Amino acid sequence: MTPPACGTPPECSKLNTMEEPDASALSPEWVAARLLDALRARFPQTEWLSRESQREWLFGVSDRWIAWISAKGSGVDVAIFGDRRRREEKLVFPVCKRADVDALLPEFCPLAAWWAGRLTVYRLQAGKVYAVMREFSDARGARFRPEEEHVFVESVYSPHDNVHALKFSDVTLVLEDSDPVVEDFDRYFRAG
Repeated sequence: MTPPACGTPPECSKLNTMEEPDASALSPEWVAARLLDALRARFPQTEWLSRESQREWLFGVSDRWIAWISAKGSGVDVAIFGDRRRREEKLVFPVCKRADVDALLPEFCPLAAWWAGRLTVYRLQAGKVYAVMREFSDARGARFRPEEEHVFVESVYSPHDNVHALKFSDVTLVLEDSDPVVEDFDRYFRAG
């Protein structure tokens, strides 16, 4: 299954040609462009995507948005969730001048890279072994226990039912979109 597209390179083209603003012209668009330039330079193997949405800029990878950039008073707020230890915590970095963007890069870039590299239901590869890391039950009540290993075959998503069926060689894992396993797949599985 192909993950849902969050954006395409043409949507990013406007960001790639941004000129540096004067101090009074700091905008979410310029901040997003600067952050994307930094991420693309540091992590060129990752396809970073962006788009404008309801007065804010979103960017991320093909299967998830990672950061949100929006106007806040005379500045800009950059929001991203924390790393594996504080992934539920939304971190907000206030940006009031251009130098603030460069100052947040040492903390921001590793967080963005971590989120971009997480294992998700959309990134499973056929023929690869995946090990269960914590016990859970799927939507049908089938139990999955730590250290079980399963060879992935294919994924089928039913948008009508909002259900993912992840077929392994020995079992099918059925997950509803609202299941925590879908959002935090890397807490439950690892590549074997």
